[in-house]
Amino acid sequence: MPGRGGRRLFTIILICLVILVSATLVAFSPLALELWKNSPANWNWLSEVGQTYGAASALLAMFALVGVAVSLVLQAREAKSAREQTLRSLHGELMRMAMEDPLYRACWGAFFTSDDPDAQRAHMYVNQIVNHWLTMWELRSITEPHLREVAQTVLAGRTGGSTGARSGSSG
Repeated sequence: MPGRGGRRLFTIILICLVILVSATLVAFSPLALELWKNSPANWNWLSEVGQTYGAASALLAMFALVGVAVSLVLQAREAKSAREQTLRSLHGELMRMAMEDPLYRACWGAFFTSDDPDAQRAHMYVNQIVNHWLTMWELRSITEPHLREVAQTVLAGRTGGSTGARSGSSG
């Protein structure tokens, strides 16, 4: 969804710009007050004005705290995504090893009840295709109508149809 990423980037840029402008205004406001008052520096008056910045300081601290919280949430999501990707890679590698060697294929037990090694390998390959679709769906890189179309094509075939009816999804 390119529009969604563009809006997110725009929102981030806008928030950073608001924070930067706010910080700049806070930093230069004593100078502006002196120009506005148009008299020599009255430090007592300026210190009283400075005390009013307590609320602004609290507000800026809150923005910083929210920024840290958002950052932690994004890091947690990224870590979860990395763990899921690692698990999928491991599953794919285990399936590849089983597809290449009947000894490893036997380790999967009852998932592969056919005596035909080619049918077993075909079942594993369809499993890999379904896992690929799952990844695409979770990343929102495939729409539901497109997924239904490709699934109907693959699962309508001799290998796909017999695989789905026999044991369901194995991963």
